[in-house]
Amino acid sequence: MNKWLVCFCILSVALIIVLSLKSSVSVSSSPNDTNRHSGNQVSNDEDWRIFRDRPGHYQIHYPGSWKLVDNSTRKQMIRADLNRDQTTGIQIRFYTSSRVTFKLFVDWYVKQFMTDMQKHWRGSMTEIERTYGFIGSHEGCSVSLILKRSDGQQWFLKQYLWPRGKNVVVFQCGTKFNLRAENEQTLDEIAQTFEFTE
Repeated sequence: MNKWLVCFCILSVALIIVLSLKSSVSVSSSPNDTNRHSGNQVSNDEDWRIFRDRPGHYQIHYPGSWKLVDNSTRKQMIRADLNRDQTTGIQIRFYTSSRVTFKLFVDWYVKQFMTDMQKHWRGSMTEIERTYGFIGSHEGCSVSLILKRSDGQQWFLKQYLWPRGKNVVVFQCGTKFNLRAENEQTLDEIAQTFEFTE
């Protein structure tokens, strides 16, 4: 009888630990969500998960096969890294802008991003499109660029930016240029799920 009681207690403690860990993690399974921007559904090929940046007051959905590194509990600019593989990924950043208009912030951000990338990769960048309007259920801006690195590689980079008060959430997305047709839609679908939570 004592063995059964000990076994029951161990299993109960293990279950409580598992449940408390599961409820404290900011990633959860989610059924395929409706794309709020165009009314289309996001890819039905796999389960999507939710990343919530509670301190940043926003969340997104992303494919369950992607890897997430969550830095949102730290007070730093880089909030999360999402990667499909070595060729496609998103870095989520959180900026506080100093009383400038969103458009001026975007101008500054794109110029700074291009300068940093060209310097780092010893290459050249070209902005091919900039669009203001709704991305998901919030107004923002998307910027598409092409990076030609000094090692000969070409990358398609897409930035999504959403303002909220003095804060701006930025997705820095990238994929190898030859995979753009295959991956840009998924990047757009992830961006379409973005929503502020407060």
